[in-house]
Parts: sequence; C-alpha cells; structure tokens
Amino acid sequence: MSNLTVGSAKYSLFREEIFRVMRLSSCEWIPDNYSGRKVNGWIQLDVFYALDSRGGKLSSSVNFKVYNYPTE
Repeated sequence: MSNLTVGSAKYSLFREEIFRVMRLSSCEWIPDNYSGRKVNGWIQLDVFYALDSRGGKLSSSVNFKVYNYPTE
C-alpha cells in the first residue's frame, strides 16, 4: 500500500484514526489481478463515522463504501 490520503475529514482526530486503521490493516491487502497477472491498482474508500450521545450514552458506528479501480 502506498500514497494513502484522506480527502476530507471534519476533525483531525478522525483523519488520524483512519490513517491508523488503514496502516494496521495493510497486511491483509491482496494485489489486484488482471487476466491472471498481478497489476497495480487503486482503491477508494468512503468512510462514514458517527458518534451518538442520546440518552446520556455514547455510541459509535462506522460504515464504508468501496470503489475498486484496477489499472494495467
């Protein structure tokens, strides 16, 4: 994995957490494959992180959408 960027984040704390999690998960990545040949590619993840403090309790949720763009 290289060239990791965070396009926008409302708070720097969220940006730092996204970087941390992506670096920790980088060993799980599998190279792209095109016609049986490993190729470079890039992926875009839209990460949605929400905090909720209703009722005096704090809860969080994370959702994401993946866009995969193989290149030759």
